[in-house]
Order: sequence, then structure tokens, then C-alpha cells
Amino acid sequence: MPAPEKHPIEVLNPLSFPLYGARLIEASAGTGKTFTICTLYLRLLLGHGTEDCRHPYPLTVDQILVVTFTEAATEELRFRIRTRIKEARYAFLKGDSNDPLLKRLLEDTQNHQLAANLLLHAERQMDESAIFTIHGFCQRMLVNNAFESGSLFETSFLTDESKLRQQVVSDYWRTRFYQLPEEISAIIRSEWKTPSDLLQDINPYLSGSPVYIKGNSIGEDIQQVHKDNLTRIFSIKSAWLSHSADIVEALDRSDINRRSYTKKSLPNWINLVTEWAHADTRDYFIPSQLEKFRATVLQEKSKATPPQHPLFDKIETFYSNPVSLTDGIMKEAIERCRVLLKAAKEKIYVLAFDDLLTQLNDALQGDQSKLLAKKIRSLYPVAMIDEFQDTDPLQYNIFSAIYRTKLSQQTEIKAHGIFMIGDPKQAIYAFRGADIFTYIQAKREVKSHFTLNTNWRSSHRMIHAVNSLFMHSPDPFIFNQDIVFRPAQCSPKSDALGWKMNGITQPALTLWLNREHPKLTSKSDYIAEMSDATVEQIHVLLSHPAAHIVQGDDSRNVQAGDIAILVRTSHEARIVRQKLSDQNIASVYLSNRDSVFATKEAHDILRILSAINEPSNDRRLKPALATHLLGENAESFVALEHHEHLLEEVMLEFSEYARIWEKKGILPALRQIFMNRKIAERLLTSVDGERKVADFLHIAELLQAESQKTTTQHGMIRWLTEKIEKPDGNAEEQQVRLESENDLVKVITIHKSKGLEYPFVFLPFLATFRESETSLYHDEVQNQTVLDTKKGPYATSKAEKERLAEDLRLLYVAVTRAVYGCFIGLAPIANGRKKSGDSAMHKSAIGWILQQGCTSDPNGLLTFSQKLDASCEDICLQEPPRLGHHEISLHQEVESHTVSAQKNNRQITENWYVTSFSALSMNALTHRHAEPEFAFEEGEIETEEEVMNIFNFHKGAKAGTFLHSVFEHVDYSAPSSEKNKDIIKELLFLAGYDAEWAPVIQKLVHDVLFKPMGDSLFQLSQVTKTKLLCEMEFTFPIKTLNAQALANVCKKHDPVSENMNLNFFDVSGMLKGFIDLIFEADGKFYILDWKSNHLGDVQSCYTQNALIEAMQDHRYDLQYQIYSLALHKHLKSRMKDYVYEKHFGGVLYIFLRGINHENNHGIFFTKPTEAFLIDLENLFERK
Repeated sequence: MPAPEKHPIEVLNPLSFPLYGARLIEASAGTGKTFTICTLYLRLLLGHGTEDCRHPYPLTVDQILVVTFTEAATEELRFRIRTRIKEARYAFLKGDSNDPLLKRLLEDTQNHQLAANLLLHAERQMDESAIFTIHGFCQRMLVNNAFESGSLFETSFLTDESKLRQQVVSDYWRTRFYQLPEEISAIIRSEWKTPSDLLQDINPYLSGSPVYIKGNSIGEDIQQVHKDNLTRIFSIKSAWLSHSADIVEALDRSDINRRSYTKKSLPNWINLVTEWAHADTRDYFIPSQLEKFRATVLQEKSKATPPQHPLFDKIETFYSNPVSLTDGIMKEAIERCRVLLKAAKEKIYVLAFDDLLTQLNDALQGDQSKLLAKKIRSLYPVAMIDEFQDTDPLQYNIFSAIYRTKLSQQTEIKAHGIFMIGDPKQAIYAFRGADIFTYIQAKREVKSHFTLNTNWRSSHRMIHAVNSLFMHSPDPFIFNQDIVFRPAQCSPKSDALGWKMNGITQPALTLWLNREHPKLTSKSDYIAEMSDATVEQIHVLLSHPAAHIVQGDDSRNVQAGDIAILVRTSHEARIVRQKLSDQNIASVYLSNRDSVFATKEAHDILRILSAINEPSNDRRLKPALATHLLGENAESFVALEHHEHLLEEVMLEFSEYARIWEKKGILPALRQIFMNRKIAERLLTSVDGERKVADFLHIAELLQAESQKTTTQHGMIRWLTEKIEKPDGNAEEQQVRLESENDLVKVITIHKSKGLEYPFVFLPFLATFRESETSLYHDEVQNQTVLDTKKGPYATSKAEKERLAEDLRLLYVAVTRAVYGCFIGLAPIANGRKKSGDSAMHKSAIGWILQQGCTSDPNGLLTFSQKLDASCEDICLQEPPRLGHHEISLHQEVESHTVSAQKNNRQITENWYVTSFSALSMNALTHRHAEPEFAFEEGEIETEEEVMNIFNFHKGAKAGTFLHSVFEHVDYSAPSSEKNKDIIKELLFLAGYDAEWAPVIQKLVHDVLFKPMGDSLFQLSQVTKTKLLCEMEFTFPIKTLNAQALANVCKKHDPVSENMNLNFFDVSGMLKGFIDLIFEADGKFYILDWKSNHLGDVQSCYTQNALIEAMQDHRYDLQYQIYSLALHKHLKSRMKDYVYEKHFGGVLYIFLRGINHENNHGIFFTKPTEAFLIDLENLFERK
């Protein structure tokens, strides 16, 4: 039974609650906490109440301080208060209201017009309202009271101090450990391999409320501590060697359990420890078998007469104070790094979140004259602290210094008030620094206690079931004197709420437990069984036509959006979502601990950005294309390898994304690839497609925000890489967002579900638990948090008790989310590898409640569960449903309706898009005589060693890209320079080609740049850099372009196009492309395109006739015709005196493998007629 409370508690009436003094309000789940805050806010604005309960004068919105713990909560509170003010103002203007509370306010207020005016002023002033997060409040107080608080005027705010913490710990690591001998360094590295590992362990203690660290620091002389530790190990070894012969005899004289200490295992253990004792002592290795001979272990394994020997006591003493360097180092590291971190932030004039609280608290505690507290009270006469159960010592100290110290005086002061509103049963955020013991301290110190005891959320059956569940245990929340369970009262409308199956009202709380064969089960089997049961029950709820939610006279079928599955971890979520997916039940996962940078989408976007940054690098492009976001398959990669023009198309595509990134930003670039690659259409076909799309867009937004600070593309890629390497799920901006709530089953963590409600709640994995990993506990005598780095038995047991207490509060949060029905999975999970005996259920929250804090075997769990079942008709104990065993008839008679689709009367243009040369020529390629461009670059079988020349240089798209890049980067004016040689070597390395090819490529560059070409036989080496334009992009409109009409124009004007046809659907839109090179020579402008095609291994394969065939095979004729028109249009728009014959030089296609000094092989030159380009332009523009 709950212990009697120190201070009496009253049921809160929001219209008579005293609006002054220090008050503690306990608001259980579903009791209308936010509604109550809004009502108290209204009363403060109006000055409402009798003489003994009202505030002395009406307050304005900037005088009422409301503090909560998240930005989302502040926005919600501000919205709810604003809405309530508006509703009240309308009621005062009309003089009537259907709202019972507003009706009472109208009756209690004489001057309705004055009240309406006050509320109108408040509504207009709401943007100035003092509704803050705790950090926002502290920051405002420090800035506005810089003199009183001692704050620096130039201090800036640091939202992410992770890098600074890493730097501080790395500095400590370097100065403390680098000079140590190797054997000591090895011991330290066995615990923490890097400074990052050390930071992970000490990070929670580097800021915020200080933690008392139990034990001694390592001291300055680590080597002496190490020497002392080795001496202790040597001592225990010596004792073992001296007395090991007595062990068997000592055990024989006892009643030790011989199934544990068998005749086979005992000699093996002794031998292993003896071997260790004989070995040299260089490290801290202790064989696990030594612990078998601890006095306490031997006592546990004995019935009445445990083995007795001084050796066993010596081993016990040895284990009670384990040999360690790292315990003392961790204590020292926390203390030193905490000081170093503070100094580092002071040095650069920054404050982090926790520093805001620390600095304001220090200012208040150090202000002997209390001027700062008085000034804050004058600004905010009344404060309401929401979610007070999630406070910590610093936060409580701040508000206690401002309000409680003044209000604790004997005389009643009505000018000020602080109302602490929360529910200790819902204190579940210890991992964020929340401290339930601070709430307990406040409860003991504040004399005036109120409670909200009516549940307005759930059905009466659900309320009765939850009451019965927690009243089943005499100690439901462990800290029984301070956290009391009070049965919730039902609201007047709760009797009309429920759910039915086949017209029969169903129980609110269903417990699933295998009753036929109670036996210990493994955790994995339990999770698998309850996943199946959950999915089966959901299938029944959604499929059964007689499953209804009842709300008074109304009823409706259960929908997917009515169902929530509450889990503890993402692992549990993945398992149950996969089971739902297997049954074609769509779901959505919500978590407040998962970072979007830990998703596959983040890795894929990183590869995509790397490709956009280097669009001509196929080693970047191909990994991007292989991501599941872009989704190219193996066939696509084979095609890219076979056909150079396909890879060129992809490079052009990514070049466009690079241009968008540079001109418009990273978000438009990602959105463009999102649309072009139809990412949404492809991903949404999968069950978790919405999740992936939401993550893609979320990361894109974060990248865009970061781009305001990081301006370079390399910098953005580096930033994303760092975030992926160290994702932070606690950072609000990183937390994965809800992808969709549209009629989907919700899989949500219990932490995330707090404050929400769902018609049906499933808790399939409540029997699981995770024992405390740290020895962090609260010392009730000293009233402080203690960390025992040695993890002694007392600290471990205290930490485990607090872990279980928080799990019980999580259980309360979980079951109180349900409105109509809740399903809980139970099983006697084995304690370790035990096959029989007591289970580990008492270590779980639900097990603690059911088994009333006792250990029990599977039959005992069944008995306890049956007892609970019998105590309440709204609780039902059932066998877990078996997946696939539902007996539901889905063939129901339905009323026949004639339906027809709406007709579209608008004309939709279906052939408008952006096209290119590749798209227009795709179905017209012939490849009559061309050799395949794909060749195995590795492992070719050669009968004799080949001479390295340009003919046998690598073939295929990759080689073509490489040769293009060579002529993009080399200096044309100095073909044989050392600079060009270095460029060629670097490009070979980047492409993955052997450096042996450098002389071949150098000769090629020399030959090409000194080769006379064109009508005036100029040399490219004579063209200055300012006369060169690489990769010129062009785009111009086309209107209803027809393949046959285009082919006819080309045949009419160009003999190369004779007998060549085209095959594409009519297209309107834009024609775009990139020209390899445009240059000016002798006053004329030329188009040049580099071709790496392999036409043969001798010069005769690159004659003019051979080149024309190759041009026709690949439809390069159409390519240069389009390029010529593009340059012609460009020159017309840019040159006032442009004359085609005077300024347009012609087109050069350089087949690189055929260039030589002896003839003009490898060079295709032509100049389209002006009439041809005019006809082509008229065709494209439909003139």
C-alpha cells in the first residue's frame, strides 16, 4: 500500500485554484494538463477569482512566464493559449457559451466588455508572450540582465559543441597519455582505442549539473599506480600457487553444488588458473575461472556449508577492489575535461545549451543582494513550469532561487506565484538529463499540492483496466512514498466509448500469454511470437467487418490510422514493420532518437553529390548510379561500358546538376535529380518508400541550410561525410521526420508517443528489458548524483533499481496512450541461458507489476496473470493469436453502385520535353563496320607482347572520357611542356591507367596540337587560351519536330546524310547539348569534337571514307548539324556584324587514334551551307 503522504493533496478546480504562492500540480495522463494551463492563463489575464484565490491584479501576456522543454511544445502551448483567449473573447462579446468552464467565467465576471477588451489586447500581444523553452528563458535573462548576471556582451550561442568537446578530449589524451610506456598505453587502449571512445564514455558528464564521481583520481604518476596494480596481481598469483593444492580438499568438505563444480570442470579450472599464476605479469589479464573461487560465489553455490579457506577470502578481497587503471583515469578525465571545456568556450566567447542554465544558476546563487531574482520576479510575477517531472537540479535551483525562496517565507505573498505542473509517473527522459529525484525534492519542499484526477482521454473500460493493473502491485513505481499511483476517475462521457466485435463489447486490456505450455523462452523467440500475434490481431481489426469503434450512438470500422505499435528500439520497429509488410499492411515509423544521417539515403546522397561535383569522372558517376535512389541495374552498366555516347549523356546530365548547384543552390539541384530520375515514383512502390522519400527531402533541406555557411561544393561534401560518420539522434534537426500519417499503422517509440493518444495500442515487447550499463545512481543521503567508475555491487544495484523505476514509468506512459484497447505481449523470458527455474520477468516493468516485485517461474507468472485477469472484467488473458489462423469471411454483400470515371476535357501536351542529339539519333544508329568499343581491359589473352601505341590504348567509354579530359586540361600553346606531362600523368593516375602510357598520350597531344587542319591549315597550338571555349552548353526551343522532315532537310543539304533516316516520335520542347570545343582562328569560329573511336590498328583504317562511315554509323552527321545551328544562333545573337561566310569556319571531328604527320587521316572537316542552317532553323521553329 502507498505510504501516507507528507503534505495533503487537493483535487484541482481550475476556477478556484490560488493564483499565487508555490504550488505543485500533479497531472496524470489524459487529465487535461494543457487545458488547465490555458484556464489558469485566462484567469491571470482577467484577474479572475475570489479574494483568497485570485492574483492581485490582471496580468498581461508578457508578465506570465510559461516554461516548457521543447520548441514544439512552446509552439503548441502558444497556439492553444491563443485559441482559448479567442474563444473566451467571443463568449464575453456574445454573453453566452456552450463551454461549461467559459460559462462559469461569464457568471463570475461582472464587466463583460472590459473582459473582452483585456482578452483582445492579450490576443494582439501574443507574439510578445513569455512562453519559452528553459534554455530560451535562461538566454533571455542572461542577455537582458548582463550586468546583474555577469554575462559577457559579445558571447555568441553554440548550438553544436561536439567538435569542441572532441578537441578538448583529444588535447587531454595527447598531453596525458603520449609519454606513457607502451605496456601502459596498451592497457588504456584496451578500454578506449581512440579519444573518441573516451569521449563517448565521459560526454554526459562534461556539462550540466555536476556529478559526484566515486573513487580516487589516477594521480600524476600513472606508472606508480600501474606498478602497484601489478604487485596486487603478483600477490594473488603467489597465494594461489601456495594454496592451490588445498582447493579440492576444501570443496570436498563442503556441500558445494556438484553440478556446477564437476569432477571434469574443477581440475580444468585449477589448471588454467595455475598456468596463469606461473606466467609473467605484464598486463591486467585475469582468467575468468579465478572468480569461481570467490568466497561469495562459493557461498551462493552451496546449500549450508560453503568451502572455507583463506585463499577464497583473499580472492574475494581481490575482486571487491578490481585492478584497473581506467577507473581512476575516467574520474580524472571527467573532472579535467569539464574544466578544459569551460575554458575553451570562454576563450572563444561562446555558450552552449547547458551553459545557459549553469551561468544563470551561478548568477542567482552568487547574488547576495538578490537583485537579479527580484528583477526577474518583477518581469514575470507568475511562472508556470510545464512538464516539471523532466526538470533537473540546475533548472529547479534557478526557479527556486527566483520564486520559492521568496514564497517560503511565513507570510503569504500574493504578488508572485510559481506553479510546477507535471506527472512523476511520466518522468521518462533520464537519458536527456531529466532527474526524477529533483521532482521528489520539490514535492517534499512545496507544501501546497494539487492533482488532476479525471481522465478525459480514454474509455471507462480502459481507465478501469489501467487502474487495476497498477493497483495489482503494492509498489508500482518503487519510490512508493514520493510517486503515488492514484486511480484515475472516468469522465462523464467515457461510458459511451468502447470497441466491439460482432456486437459484443471487447475488453480494454488484453494480455497475451501462452497458457497451455508455460516454459522459459528466449528473447528472440518471444519477439518473433509477439510480432506474429500483433500482425494477426491488426489484420483481424482491419479486415473484420464487425470490428467497430463506438462513440455514443455513432460507430465506425477500425482504420489503420487508429492503430499504434509502441516499441523501445529501432530494431524492434524493423522486425514488426517487416512482419506488417509481409501481410501487405502499410506502416510508418516514428522515433525521436534516430538521426536522418544514419540512413541509407544519406550515404546515397553523398555518392550523388560526389558525382555532381566531378561529372566527368566515371569513378564517381557509377557508384552514384548504383545507389538505390537512382536504381540503375547491371544491364545499364554494361550498356554504359559498350556505348560511349550513353556515358556522355549521363555526364551531360550530371554536368547540368552541377550547374544548377552552382547557380541556384544544392536543394534545387537535388530536386532536379529527384524529378528527372523519377525517384519518388520508383521508391513509393515499396512498403517503406514514403520513409525513404521523406529522408531524401529532409537531408536535402539540411544541406541547403548548411550551404548558407559552407559555400564550396567540397566543403558541403565534407560536412555531409562528417555527419554520416557521427550521426546525432538527440539533435532535433537531425531526427527523422514523420513521412505520412494517412491511414497507416504507426510504429512509434514509447518516448515519442508521450503526449499522444491512439484508439488501439499494441505493446508486443514489454517483457524485454536492458539492464543498466552505467553505475550512475542517486545518493538520497547526500542528495546528489553519483557515478561509480569501478561499478561496485552497491552502485550497480542502485543503478539497476533506478533503471527499473524508469521502465515502470515508461509502462505507465505506454498503456495510457490507449483510448479503447491495449494489447500486451507476455512471456517468461529466460534469465541468461537457463532452461528451467525462475524467469527474468521481475526485471521488466510489466513483470514487476504482475509478479508484485517477486521472482517467479513460468507457472508463477501464469498464476499472477490469472489473478489480475480475475480482478477486473476489463482485462482479458488470452493465448497469443497465431499468424494466418484468422477465420474471417471477407465476402460481404454490398450495395451495387454504377461508377464512372470523370472525363478530361482539357488537351494535355504529351510530347513536350527536353531532348538531345542522343535521343533523336538513338534508333537510327547502324554500326555497319565499326568494331565493338567494349574491350576487356584486364586479363586479355595475348600471344605476343604488343607495342604500346595509340591503337592499342584502352578502348570503351572510360577511355573516351579520359582522352576528352586530356584535351580539356593541357596547355595548347606548349604541347611538350613539363606542365603538360605532369597533367597527363595525373590524369592517367586518376583514371586508373598505368603510367607507362604517358609517352603515348604525350605524343598524341603533340601530334594533334601541331597538326595543320581546317580550310586555312591552322594549328591548335597557335590558338590562345582566351580563344578556346570548352563544353559550351546550348538550349533552344523546338516545335513539333518530325523525324522524316528532319531527315529530308539533312539529305537535301549534306551528302554525308544521304540515305540516312531518323526514327523518333514527334517532339516539342527544348533541344539541349554540350559542344566539346569552340575556338576562334583567323577570325572564324570552329566547332571541334574529340572522338576516341577505335576503327582499326593501322593508319589506313582512318581514311576520309572510313571516317565518313563512322560518322554515319553513329549519326555524328546529325550531331554536327545541330551543333552548327547552335553556334550559328549564338553568333547571330552576340555579334552585331555577323556574316555566316565570314565568321563561321566549319566543323572538325578529330578521330584521335588516326592523327599522324604524313597525311590527313583522322580529321573530318566540313562546313554546312548557310541555306542548310536556315532550313534547319525554320524546321525547328515551324516557320
